[in-house]
Amino acid sequence: MHANSNDRARITTRVTAHEHQDIEEHSIIRLGQNDMKRFVDALDNPTPISERLAVSLKQHLETRQHETGRCRSTVRWVPKPR
Repeated sequence: MHANSNDRARITTRVTAHEHQDIEEHSIIRLGQNDMKRFVDALDNPTPISERLAVSLKQHLETRQHETGRCRSTVRWVPKPR
């Protein structure tokens, strides 16, 4: 038994709809009102990084600059003097 082109189109449409639903279920994060407020607050008022992390990131960027001869990074960060 062979599927005709209409059957194939219906099957493809159904599979595509299920794929989109699966992608949506796994890529969208739904938050309640309280969680949403906490999330936005964390973005607006991030916790300062620790001295240890600041030193590590600075060392990493310096190492990359030394190894590649240039400092090209997607990290646009300069430690603030304390």
